[in-house]
Amino acid sequence: MSQRENIIADIVTTLETITKANSYTYDINTVTRDVKHFRELNGFPSILVLNGGQAFEPEDVGAAYLRSKLIVRLRGMVRATSSIETVANNFLDDIETALCATTSRRRGDYAEDTLPQAVRMYDGKDDDIQIFDFDFEIWYNYLYGSP
Repeated sequence: MSQRENIIADIVTTLETITKANSYTYDINTVTRDVKHFRELNGFPSILVLNGGQAFEPEDVGAAYLRSKLIVRLRGMVRATSSIETVANNFLDDIETALCATTSRRRGDYAEDTLPQAVRMYDGKDDDIQIFDFDFEIWYNYLYGSP
């Protein structure tokens, strides 16, 4: 697996630990890399882990290593019959806590850091569902040709 795939696999594994038993507000129902419509999901809250793009910077002129900024977009979905924005905000807190805890920011030592970047809420309150995107930057170095 490439370093990029290892980082994303670590993110999926980390998000799967969001449970009340682990002191989070919610029990995650689904974490998947497959793009799905919310009506295809079996339960909520759910997260789709998507590639949000990547940028590269040479470490130094003539260097064999590149510094990479990988954007991982988490499309979150929650369901609630009341206070849906509060439910979404609490789930956002669970996600940030899981991914940015001191012990997990390095993505299994494949990355230098994991930083939250932006949240976008969508007016998708049909069926009592709130959808949002939560973008994270993951910085890592790699040898040319082995992303």
